[in-house]
Amino acid sequence: MAGKFRADHVGSLLRPPELLQARADLKEGRISQEQYRRVEDESEGSTIRVVHSILPREDTTCGTFVDAWRICLGNLKAITEARDDSLRPDSTPITEPRMKFDLLVDAPRAKVLDALTQPDAVRRWAETSEPAIDPRVGGKFEIGWPQSRAGVIEAIEPAKGLVVKWSGDARMSIRLEEKSGNRSGVYVAYEGFPIQNPQDALRTRCNGAAFLVGLKNFLEAGDPGFTEPYGEQIVHE
Repeated sequence: MAGKFRADHVGSLLRPPELLQARADLKEGRISQEQYRRVEDESEGSTIRVVHSILPREDTTCGTFVDAWRICLGNLKAITEARDDSLRPDSTPITEPRMKFDLLVDAPRAKVLDALTQPDAVRRWAETSEPAIDPRVGGKFEIGWPQSRAGVIEAIEPAKGLVVKWSGDARMSIRLEEKSGNRSGVYVAYEGFPIQNPQDALRTRCNGAAFLVGLKNFLEAGDPGFTEPYGEQIVHE
């Protein structure tokens, strides 16, 4: 791409109620950015701000810089809060139209499926303002990944998962498996997508890993861990 850009990745390791409220007030215009920063500085816990400036490109070997950092900071949040980390940035070349993600979440299967199919919950962890979800066979499904347009739900079963189909052969399956200690195995497979541009496929995989790390943090800690929305973390200059 032409030009250079700056990526600001802001992660909060602990999110006290006053910080969550201040973020909501900032979004609604009730307080200024300066007022928000004061609340952020005074809150308990730690906030990490990572800034990459004047980068000549947006991509690393595994996807975009912003998604790679969101994976790393999301895992750091989990570890410092005495939870398990999960997915890592993956630079393995994509040679066939299939990618898969496996993670363990400290939440029951019903709660995981609700977080994937209830619009109010999706807004909180996927950071998309208008998810398009009708949780039934034949209903729409769009949460910002793996495609920006809505797919159609082919199958959905309580506490078991769902399958979503897009045009062509593209399909995503999310399978939920009960684990000990009221935990869930989450197994996501996205396949049948065209590989016209290998870098686009890497971006999709890295973005998917970042999404799922955010989902895990939301289910286990109440929020994905970032104080600024995804769209505000990249500034083109």
